[in-house]
Amino acid sequence: MSGFISRVIEEKKELDLKLEKLNAFLESSASDELCKGDEYLLRRQRQVMTEYSCVLSTRIERFWGTLL
Repeated sequence: MSGFISRVIEEKKELDLKLEKLNAFLESSASDELCKGDEYLLRRQRQVMTEYSCVLSTRIERFWGTLL
C-alpha cells in the first residue's frame, strides 16, 4: 500500500476516534455545563468532522478502486 494511502487511512482512524469522544461528551451530562456559544461551536465542530470523515472515506474507496 502506498505511503499516502496509509496516511489517509490513519488520519481517518484518528479523526473517527476524536469524533467518538466528542459525541460521547456532547451526549453526556457534562455538556450541560457549557454555555450556549460553546455548545453551538462543539456541535458545529462535530458536523464538520463528520463531513471530513465522509470525504476521507470516499477518498479511501477511490484508492481501492484504482488498485483493483
